[in-house]
Amino acid sequence: YIAYGKMKIKEGFFLSAEWSFGNFTLTSEYMELPVYLEMDLLGAVRTISDETQQGWYITGSFLFGDNVTIYLTYDQFYQNKDDRTGESAVQSGLPAFFGWQKDMVAGIRYDVNFNWTIKAECHFFDGVAKSAVFFPDFTSAEQKWFMVAGKISYNF
Repeated sequence: YIAYGKMKIKEGFFLSAEWSFGNFTLTSEYMELPVYLEMDLLGAVRTISDETQQGWYITGSFLFGDNVTIYLTYDQFYQNKDDRTGESAVQSGLPAFFGWQKDMVAGIRYDVNFNWTIKAECHFFDGVAKSAVFFPDFTSAEQKWFMVAGKISYNF
């Protein structure tokens, strides 16, 4: 049994903006990314997807002093910008919420010094279009879910 495929990413469209006023910063991005995916299964070539992914986010952050930042982010991602209800996921045998992902994030960042950073975030999700891999089995994925994440990083 031989299976292989190829994915082509056509020209994407990206738009970014940032506005700062004192210690407050507002950041936003928008993207559209056309993706074409085909699979060759024993010589039979099938188009798996030919759709444009769409996503955007907006983040508001506030810097306290020199090293503590709190932030709120809201983002949306659609596997297919022309299918906001997840109908193509349903046609593939998956629940509709595999077609989108919406995320509300509350976070805090502490810059210990120039090199070390500590972050903690709480995520409230609706959908799994970008995160199905977090679930040990696709059938265990739920539409509404919650995640707490932490990170310590060293930059040099």
